[in-house]
Amino acid sequence: MVCTISSDLLENIEKDELIYFSDLLMVFTSKTNDHKVTKDKKSLVIEKYENIKENLEYVKVWLDLMSFSPSSFEKIDVDLDGIDCNESFFVELCKNTNGERKMVVYSLQNIKKFELQSNTLEVDGIDIEILDRDTAKKLISNKTVVNGDIITNSQVAKENSTINKSKNE
Repeated sequence: MVCTISSDLLENIEKDELIYFSDLLMVFTSKTNDHKVTKDKKSLVIEKYENIKENLEYVKVWLDLMSFSPSSFEKIDVDLDGIDCNESFFVELCKNTNGERKMVVYSLQNIKKFELQSNTLEVDGIDIEILDRDTAKKLISNKTVVNGDIITNSQVAKENSTINKSKNE
């Protein structure tokens, strides 16, 4: 899954809500994770993240971890020069993402420029699913990756396969 992380999320996490850094944002930094965060072709989104004054130390650590190879950023071929409004900037980035279009915000209440219909906004005929911090945290953390073999009654399932309706006699 590829997500657009709005600066709204990073700016509004309170000091008593740092769980969103560990349980949501840091999931993207794990190399066993297959989730990615969008960035534009000129990396203007990274500049926006770096210029966030709130939670600066946590954002910096997150960005440092995101920079390791293989990259946890998915480059989207879109030019975002000239878009001054943060909300429009992140919506445009998400709109130009192929596949699932999910944008993570701190709160749905912070979407002011666009009209939401059932957690979805439509821009130029394209639907974007807007996820608040709690919904995104559940969605991202629900995917569990099983590494290793599964052994049931001395039967071995290799390479993440399973054993179903088998009689071990």
